[in-house]
Amino acid sequence: MTAENKTALVTGASGTLGAQIALALGRSGYRVAVHYHKNQAAAAEVVESIQAADGEAIAVAADLSGRNSVAPLFAEVETRLGPVDCLVNSAGINRDAMLALMSDAQWDEVIDTNLRAAYLCSKLAVIGMMRAGGGSICNIVSPSGVRGQAGQCNYSAAKGGLIALTKPWPAKPDALTSASTRSAPAWCPAPCRPDTSKRKRFACLPKSRWAVSASPKRSPPWFAFLASTQASYITGQVIAVDGGLL
Repeated sequence: MTAENKTALVTGASGTLGAQIALALGRSGYRVAVHYHKNQAAAAEVVESIQAADGEAIAVAADLSGRNSVAPLFAEVETRLGPVDCLVNSAGINRDAMLALMSDAQWDEVIDTNLRAAYLCSKLAVIGMMRAGGGSICNIVSPSGVRGQAGQCNYSAAKGGLIALTKPWPAKPDALTSASTRSAPAWCPAPCRPDTSKRKRFACLPKSRWAVSASPKRSPPWFAFLASTQASYITGQVIAVDGGLL
């Protein structure tokens, strides 16, 4: 699965899972735009790792919650690497609280980062993909978006909305040939969920999977496949890479 002369943009690529996805796409031959919001050092490390493996990558910064910063991001990527052929919407945060105690700011921040950002990025990516005749968009969702999670009504709403956002995309295959695919990884150790212990994770998995710890390295190979032409007949699907959690 090689992707020579193609460009991938991975949002939230300074995070644990986003970084691994960016590395996997880099190994597949993509020129990778490693997006970050605040953690420049982590993004630079991902870029260095891709370049060390003879890949091409750049770090790009943007606050994805506003249209005024998303458009310049795409313009920068297109200028430096070329039009976006593959978009991975991986940027995400959580601000957990019970509904009665949740502030409007906690709700807005999660919805803006986890859902609105994906909408804004996908809209710009689709325009370019229609001109190019194809492309792929992979949205990172979550088991919380499928079945909900206590204390995460904002996060669950955002991830559930992201699933619903993608459902209409394959309905017009003649107008848009991009494969709109999604993945629902299991919990992985990440800065946004530092309290997720192995015991808590394993308690949610089938006994046959207890010996296999959740790891951010287990999902990214799927994205290299989904972004490839070999997955062109997969569209609008939620693919649960979760060790049997759902």
